[in-house]
Amino acid sequence: MRYKAAIFDLFGTLVDIYAWSEYQRVCRRMAAALGVAYEDFMRLWTGNGARLRQTGALASIRLNLEYICQVLDVPAEPDRVLEAVEIRQEYTRGCLKPRSDAVETLSRLRGFGLKTGLISNAAPDIPGIWGETPLAPLMDTAVFSCEAAVAKPDRRIYELACERLNVSPQACLYVGDGDDRELTGAADAGMEAVMIRAQYEDASDALRGAAEEEWAGLRISSLSEVLDLVRDERQGGTTR
Repeated sequence: MRYKAAIFDLFGTLVDIYAWSEYQRVCRRMAAALGVAYEDFMRLWTGNGARLRQTGALASIRLNLEYICQVLDVPAEPDRVLEAVEIRQEYTRGCLKPRSDAVETLSRLRGFGLKTGLISNAAPDIPGIWGETPLAPLMDTAVFSCEAAVAKPDRRIYELACERLNVSPQACLYVGDGDDRELTGAADAGMEAVMIRAQYEDASDALRGAAEEEWAGLRISSLSEVLDLVRDERQGGTTR
């Protein structure tokens, strides 16, 4: 069998992608907790601010919020910062609920003898909460950009996951929703990449990055379809 591992993106793949309306609501609450204008908060929280979180340059949400206060020349009062951190933590926990078929799909892949991995462009609050989810025990490795100090689509983050799994990129199936040009990055690293887009997703209300890519390769609409890809190969099929 060609595949020795299946590696997954997190948001928009194993869990639902953020809804933009809800994300805005949470950011308004965080800005209010800090005592800063929402527009100023969003200017520093999104864009380059998100990249600083994802690559570990801002190593915690607390540091990120203190940085925003510093730039805006607003006192970073500990109680206010803690309140904003707790708002973010509550939101992140709610976002890490697995899709309905995620646990079964990962369990069955492992039953097929495949290793499983995660690669996520993640803010620094996510790794700590990840361990509380039912997905964490089903992964042989989880690579978070904030810890690795490198983000998708940089090939080094894919190579790191392969190194931890002790498999070659050519033996990996990568599944993601295409944000941050992750599928192109996976393919360039030598993996077979598959785009997943759940049928119920509302693209107009989804928080997707500016680097979302067009994808001409294989597409699926549910995680359970990954089992079909692996099963076809195990049985010598040619559907790919």
